[in-house]
Amino acid sequence: MSIWAVWLGDGVAFSTDGDSVKARNIARDGRVSIVPERGTQSVIYEGVASQLDEARKPEFFAAYQEVWGIDVSGMEGSPIFFIRPTRVFGFVDEDDGFPLNATRWEF
Repeated sequence: MSIWAVWLGDGVAFSTDGDSVKARNIARDGRVSIVPERGTQSVIYEGVASQLDEARKPEFFAAYQEVWGIDVSGMEGSPIFFIRPTRVFGFVDEDDGFPLNATRWEF
């Protein structure tokens, strides 16, 4: 499922409706993957999603406004999830260089 997310220094944060399938799935199992739409130059981000700490919400609101141009600070009741990375893969598939140019980081 598509998400509009922001980078918050040590992970990725996004919000969603509390009744969404996404929120229910995360409540059941917090393991997630984030993949950009562009498949030939990609970073695949795997981690565990949990509720964003209340103290970091202003940071999230400011970052979201800067990246997406939308003020989400008034979205009461919508959970904000934070995904701390466990594994990240990166590659550029140009001139048939994959898999020689693939990289993996483990956290």
